[in-house]
Amino acid sequence: MRTLSDVIILKFTIMAKERQPKVEIPQKADRYAKYLTAPQAADYIGVSNNYLYKLTAGHKVPFYNPTGRKLLFKRTELDAWVEAARVPTDDELIGRVQTEQIKKGGLL
Repeated sequence: MRTLSDVIILKFTIMAKERQPKVEIPQKADRYAKYLTAPQAADYIGVSNNYLYKLTAGHKVPFYNPTGRKLLFKRTELDAWVEAARVPTDDELIGRVQTEQIKKGGLL
């Protein structure tokens, strides 16, 4: 059996939940969506929203701005942008140096 204080607490809890504004939580990127919103794109490439906006301000990452407000990012272009920043291994660098030396006729 509930006491009067239990009923009052329950009533206030329900009222408080009803008064809370509904906050739209950005959804995770749909794996089949062609374009991503800024929060989805940031999540997709593993950076913060603020850093993604810094990248767009510096035109360092490809994006679309069709409405003048909302930024959109093409998933395939984000993939290409990330893949373009690949850092070669030491063995790959040594191989490049050796190839250049051979082309120039130098000794290794």
